[in-house]
Amino acid sequence: MEIIELKEEDLKYFYILSNKTNESIIYLNNGIVYKIFRRDIDNYKDKAKYSKDNLENKRKKILLLDEIDLDERFLKATGLIYINNEFRGYTMDFASYLTLASFSFEKKKVKLERLKEARNIIIEAHKNNIILGDINLENFILKNGYLCLGDLDNCKIGAYNCDCFNLSIAKEYLKNKAVDENFDWFLFNVIVLSMITNIIPSFILTPNNLEKTIIFKNRQLYDFYMNLINFKIDSEKDAIDILESKKKIFKIDMNPVSWTK
Repeated sequence: MEIIELKEEDLKYFYILSNKTNESIIYLNNGIVYKIFRRDIDNYKDKAKYSKDNLENKRKKILLLDEIDLDERFLKATGLIYINNEFRGYTMDFASYLTLASFSFEKKKVKLERLKEARNIIIEAHKNNIILGDINLENFILKNGYLCLGDLDNCKIGAYNCDCFNLSIAKEYLKNKAVDENFDWFLFNVIVLSMITNIIPSFILTPNNLEKTIIFKNRQLYDFYMNLINFKIDSEKDAIDILESKKKIFKIDMNPVSWTK
């Protein structure tokens, strides 16, 4: 893997793609994405995430992922970034500005086809003993017309654990359950329902709020949802088949009365 030496001031001339999290800052320069991890010694407004030991584990994980024969749907690192002789991040090829979230307001059929692509990526990751952990709409990126998966450095593989979670979705689940394949399917099913209903994922997991906004017209889907919010996860099942087979699956109504009451 290529070694890329930078100076701190070099980053000032890169375009910032994202700096919304305390995990990293994402830059773009000459068609290459630079992911620079935030350190616990840096003076950021929010507390930064990674210690020196954390970063060393990141580096080893990235090298381990590089040894696995993953297809083009996985946006693997292309180089390791060092600043002042210290490992700080990695590069990968730029795919596009379009993510799975970009399809949120497409027709249901289009959304389900894209979600199937995402499902197949998760299945392939599990075949290679990779637990993704950080499954969200923004990590599935469109490239050459098909979905790819970025942010692989957050996965669980070998002796290295997941580094990053969307705690608004995962917090309650992780109180009693492990980070395993079932966890990935839990996260996937949350984004499936959120894409179809156009309701943010964290709201999907709030039963009292959801009862005021969505009435499921299909008992099978309603049961699936109730199992999801109670963390009864089955790796062999997801909501796509149910959603695909039903024309009228729910309605949005702020003061609903339904058979579920």
